[in-house]
Amino acid sequence: DIGNDDDGVDDDDNNRNTNRRPSGTIQMMDPMTMKLWTHETVVEKWGVDASQLGDVLALAGDSADNIPGVPGIGPKTAAQLMQEFGSLDDLLENTDRVKQRGRREKLETYKDQALLSRELVDLVRDLNWTQMELFYPDHEEPFAANGDDVL
Repeated sequence: DIGNDDDGVDDDDNNRNTNRRPSGTIQMMDPMTMKLWTHETVVEKWGVDASQLGDVLALAGDSADNIPGVPGIGPKTAAQLMQEFGSLDDLLENTDRVKQRGRREKLETYKDQALLSRELVDLVRDLNWTQMELFYPDHEEPFAANGDDVL
């Protein structure tokens, strides 16, 4: 669900439920490392489209950020599930297609927790560079030097 139209903001809430590659230039800034993430870097690190990253993080959870996730599902398994099912919603609607009984049972038991986790990892998508400058005034160059929004 990280895509843009002429205003630079994804207005299609259902976009995260597809396997489409997001349109436009996408950048996400990690405020801890000041690293820019693009669609290509997400695919390289996680093996999923940028539009699926929130679902991967929701499944895997993150104890440091109090994201519960689904117990027993780590980042690699979460990425594999997203490659197979496309989205968290599709996975949770089709748990009967998950071959591993234990994994299927955990997904069914912790369905609400997975959905809550998805809400917790949802990113702010309509932040532009001028808003970022308020938080990082000493950064020498804009994160999106070409004028694209930083997401």
